[in-house]
Amino acid sequence: MMNVIYTILCRDIDAQLSFYQAMFGWQEATRYRSPIFRALQADNLLFGFHAPMARTLLNLEDASVGVPGDGGFPTIEMPCFEEVDATAARVGTLNGTLVKAPFVTYYGQWQAVLRDPEQNLFRTASLHLPPGIIASPITF
Repeated sequence: MMNVIYTILCRDIDAQLSFYQAMFGWQEATRYRSPIFRALQADNLLFGFHAPMARTLLNLEDASVGVPGDGGFPTIEMPCFEEVDATAARVGTLNGTLVKAPFVTYYGQWQAVLRDPEQNLFRTASLHLPPGIIASPITF
């Protein structure tokens, strides 16, 4: 079995852990807890948060913290479009930001674009579209 570990550099790892835990209901993976790292576990995903001190340890002194899209961003796939809608509705109450309200992508996902309290981008998406919504191919 393969697991995915996605880690973001943060200013406040405890606040970030609390935000994502409230957004998605994931449990803390306490075996990874250290002074410079926190993580949440969801199925085959470990979602981690590195404190600024970790940048030196990882030789990432030049890496940006809180720069939207710096180094990529995660997409959390939800089981249904209603959960994408719910995360979009909930993000502001947790001091995050809704960047783009739920919409249908050209590749057939129901998706929302959000930022956490430190301005890191992330998306929620579902392969299940709301009734009556059809994806339209995009022309480049």
